[in-house]
Amino acid sequence: MADTTETMLSAFVEKGVIKTGRFTLKSGAASPLSVAMRQVAGHPLLFQRCVEAMAARVAKAGAICGVPLGAVPYATAVAARLGLPLTLLRKAPKAHGMGRQVDGHAAPTTRLALLDDVMTSGASVAAAVRTLHDHDMVVTQIVVQIGRAHV
Repeated sequence: MADTTETMLSAFVEKGVIKTGRFTLKSGAASPLSVAMRQVAGHPLLFQRCVEAMAARVAKAGAICGVPLGAVPYATAVAARLGLPLTLLRKAPKAHGMGRQVDGHAAPTTRLALLDDVMTSGASVAAAVRTLHDHDMVVTQIVVQIGRAHV
């Protein structure tokens, strides 16, 4: 049986992934909710449920990429689950080696599904799309585990 939004949110609250209180978001805005999706990795069954939910929403992708850094574990697991190549994106080019910001085996024209764990304003997703576009990658779908506007 597939998880519903309500069952997933209940599991997030139960495991302490979502907490109520007074929190400051990356943007500086105040929020009554903290959403710590990185905590999900400490709960393998919940992580697996998240991966299955995200994988079910990926449509016609030729490769998977995660918004750095929080979505990378999800993107890695979804790519493995679907048998698709993983493209890795860094926030900035490496200062050593080949200096890459994008790594992976997807061809530039590959339909790329971009995954994010939590979206608040969309700024991180927009920056990731711009960077991938600058590297001739084509983002055709964005899959988000939690959109803060809906929590």
